[in-house]
Amino acid sequence: MSYNEFIQYHPTFGFSFELFKGIMPTIVALLAIYINNKNANKREKEKIEKDIKTKALTQLQNDAIQLNNMLFDAGKEFLDYIHCLDDKEKSERAWAGYYRKVSEAIMFSKRIMFISDMEIIKTGDQEVQFHDCFQIVSKFPDQIADMAKEFNKKAAKTLKKDESKLVDEVQQELTKAAVDIQEKLIEYAKNLTKKIKDINI
Repeated sequence: MSYNEFIQYHPTFGFSFELFKGIMPTIVALLAIYINNKNANKREKEKIEKDIKTKALTQLQNDAIQLNNMLFDAGKEFLDYIHCLDDKEKSERAWAGYYRKVSEAIMFSKRIMFISDMEIIKTGDQEVQFHDCFQIVSKFPDQIADMAKEFNKKAAKTLKKDESKLVDEVQQELTKAAVDIQEKLIEYAKNLTKKIKDINI
């Protein structure tokens, strides 16, 4: 039996087959659109998640750099204090400036630690924690106080003409303390850079 004979005996099959032939491309096209949209939504969601993580880690990097600058400014104020110890008014103003700046830096450091803790909760990634950096930053005021105490102790026994040597010693100690903090903050920022690269691969 040929196809035409079969259709003559079963006309509804022929009608159904012709209808199916006409509708099938539309069904395939609609199915392709649905699958494509579903995949596009998934890709968009993944992109948004990557962007949010990247933005958060980049902000932590920028904050670490800003913290380093704040500590540098505090150290500069301390050196100004050491340089003008002979003038009570100037030295008090310089010490107040140092104290304000170092307090701001410590508070900013606490803020970074809090934000990094929130990132750990969101991502489960312990490597973004800031605790080690915070520990070294929070010791900075104590190091400065020790330097000031040691300077005052030595200055009481030092001739006026030799005081510049004491100031140089303080500056070297301050530089060492600042470099230790800077190295820790750079290491932290580098770890964040690796994380950002991993996210965007």
